[in-house]
Amino acid sequence: MTRFARLGLLLLMTGAVASCQTLSKEECQIADWEVIGRNDGAAGYNPQDRFAGHVKACSRIGVAPDQTLWQRGFDQGLRNYCTPMNGLAAGRAGKSYANVCPGNSSEGFLRGYNLGKSAYAKEDEIRRIESSIRSLEYEISRLEKDARKESDRLRLEQIYNDIRSNERRIGDYRRDIDRLRFELDGIEEDINLFSANAGR
Repeated sequence: MTRFARLGLLLLMTGAVASCQTLSKEECQIADWEVIGRNDGAAGYNPQDRFAGHVKACSRIGVAPDQTLWQRGFDQGLRNYCTPMNGLAAGRAGKSYANVCPGNSSEGFLRGYNLGKSAYAKEDEIRRIESSIRSLEYEISRLEKDARKESDRLRLEQIYNDIRSNERRIGDYRRDIDRLRFELDGIEEDINLFSANAGR
C-alpha cells in the first residue's frame, strides 16, 4: 500500500470514528447538560446508551458530563416525546422505539406508534414492489431489443417466453399493490380517527 493510500485510509477511518461521536470537542467544552439532556429526551434516545456516548465523546478532552443535570433535562424532553401524536409521527417515519416512555404516557404513545408503523410497513412494501416492477420492465425492454436482433427460432421463442413470464409477474405484483393500498386506506382511516381523538 502506498503512502498516499495509507493516508487516505487513515483519514477515512478518522472520519468514521468522528461521525459516531455524540458531541464534538467544542460542544463538550461549552455543554449545557440540561439542554443536551432535554434534546436527547425529546428525540427518544435510549438514556443509558446516549449518556454513555456523551461520556466517551467528552473523555477525549477530560470533560465529565453532569449526569444529574442531563437526566433532569432528559426527563423534561421525554414529556415532549411521549405523546400520542409524536408516537404516530415516529412510527410513520419508520423510527425505532427505545422503550423510554414512562407507564403513564407509554400507552398513548404506543397506540400512535403502532398505527404509524403499520402504515410505514405497508408503504415500504409498496415501494419495494414498485422497485421490482421497474426492474422487470427494464428486463422486458432488454429482451425485446434482443428479440429484434435474434434470428434463431428456438432462442427467439425462449425470449418471448421470458417476456410473458415477466409480464405475468408484473401483473401479480400490481395486484399485490392494489391489496396493500386497500389495507393502507383502512389504516389511514384509523389514523385519522386516532388523530381526531388524540387531544381529548
